[in-house]
Amino acid sequence: MASKARDMHELGRRWSAELEASGKEYKTWRERAKKVVDRYRDERNTTARGQHRYNILWSNVQTILPAVYAKMPRPEVSRRYNDKDPVGRMASVILERCLAYELEHYPDYHSALRNSVLDRLLPGRGVSWVRYDPHVEPAPPVQDAQTEGREEPEGLGGSGQVTEDASKEGMERLAYECAPTDYVAWQDFEHQAAPTWEEVEWVARRVYMTREKVAERFGEKAADAVPYSHRPREYRDDKQMPAGKEHLARACVWEVWSKPTNEALWIADGYESVLDVKDDPLRLDGFFPCPRPLYATLTTDTLVPIPDYCQYQDQASELDELTQRIRLLVKACKVAGVYDATAKGLQQLLSEGTENKLIPVDSWAAFAERGGVKGAVQFLPLAEIVAALQQLYVARESVKQVIYEVTGIADIVRGSSNASETATAQQIKSRFASLRIQELQNDVARYASDLLRMKAQIICRFFRPETLVEMSGIQQTTEAQQKPELVPAALQLLKSEPIRAFRISVATDSMVDLDAQEEQQRRVEYLTAS
Repeated sequence: MASKARDMHELGRRWSAELEASGKEYKTWRERAKKVVDRYRDERNTTARGQHRYNILWSNVQTILPAVYAKMPRPEVSRRYNDKDPVGRMASVILERCLAYELEHYPDYHSALRNSVLDRLLPGRGVSWVRYDPHVEPAPPVQDAQTEGREEPEGLGGSGQVTEDASKEGMERLAYECAPTDYVAWQDFEHQAAPTWEEVEWVARRVYMTREKVAERFGEKAADAVPYSHRPREYRDDKQMPAGKEHLARACVWEVWSKPTNEALWIADGYESVLDVKDDPLRLDGFFPCPRPLYATLTTDTLVPIPDYCQYQDQASELDELTQRIRLLVKACKVAGVYDATAKGLQQLLSEGTENKLIPVDSWAAFAERGGVKGAVQFLPLAEIVAALQQLYVARESVKQVIYEVTGIADIVRGSSNASETATAQQIKSRFASLRIQELQNDVARYASDLLRMKAQIICRFFRPETLVEMSGIQQTTEAQQKPELVPAALQLLKSEPIRAFRISVATDSMVDLDAQEEQQRRVEYLTAS
């Protein structure tokens, strides 16, 4: 017992050191990422004067985001080699319907995917995490007379007879099961420092847990020993939580998946020992419960990403400076000047409403001899200010064009075009703009497909056969009603054959809002070909 405790302490110290080393490797990136996110949010006092910016980062992200991910993807499942196998086809239909049910019934996948894409566009790395989540509830007491003769649906993998233990009072039963997709914030994800993702041997995510959650998951002893170091923002500078606010503190628990040892571990910040260890809980093909993250600019020697904003941050700063100067000149561009103090009625002429009104002037002859109103008033010259203002507007547009060239966001992508351009010129511009963004679209489609493959593996491995039937509604299809023997065989195939036998993918255009005219043209072409 003492040896096991010592091993758990040694294991905890080892992984604490691993996480600390990874944190140092990505420290500079996190500091830079925080500045990028703050710039995107533009967190300033809205009433502050003298601060005028042009938030080109927000504009660019809001333009690219719907171009790569605008709606929930549509899963597609088929046999890998398209063999003429009725059982395999039925299994593909069941799995595809189960995935579609998961995506529609639980909004976590859509939220996690969109947040991951946003993290890819801002700090430069987007991560999501899959897991199996069975929900149990107390089983209602059932009389023996009621249980006699009750059988599970045939062909669903059951034993054919309800077990006696399931009918006893106080037992638990499985209410429902799901495969959630968790979004992992960019600052709460760690992995081994490596040149490429294929060489990464461990990944980890940080979860903030209350004392009740820690006690429920790891026991009362661990709940009493774990430090609750994470606090709300307004209390982070305090030495200790105010009285009555202790429940707001959270424990920082790391979930670490180690591929060499084929096990998952849970450790907490400030706690020396390991909270729990499990051998490969999900048994996924790639072991890790997360796909390769969505990365921004990478090189072959490190996985530390470079945010897209860093590629044009100098031009963005120049844009802010020009906007500030334009603002100052606009404020200076006003009617102002000096006048002769002896002309008493002149101020009344300029400052009061004098519509259809004559103002008397004493000593008209002397007033006219001095040149009248023109000789008594001299206005501030505006020609130089207006000329400088026009040049600043031209300079700002030039800087914006440089930014669009760096990012590849052509005006045709932003929905604007030059009236003098021909339709051919616009098509060429649109084609080359799509080439720049196509790589990002393909990466997002790959990421979405990887998440669906992991969900599919969890569904096939852990879900009960009756759950698959209920989720898919396969019994309501014409084919299942005409050939009912295919359903049990398809369920057996999903349970026994590896998910590698199925091809699960996401079409790129299924995540993008297509133009209605383009969609109509595609349908016409399809009908014409048919």
